[in-house]
Amino acid sequence: MLLTLEDLEMAFKDLTILMLEDRIVELDEGPYHQGKAHVVRMIATKTD
Repeated sequence: MLLTLEDLEMAFKDLTILMLEDRIVELDEGPYHQGKAHVVRMIATKTD
């Protein structure tokens, strides 16, 4: 899936977003999953 920060904000608008980032990372997750990757990461909690 290719998501943007805005996609995540809209999809999870009922949650409190603690961290939302868009960055390039270096992967080392096995022989076929290595190198630079563009990732979007989010940490969120339920709101009461």
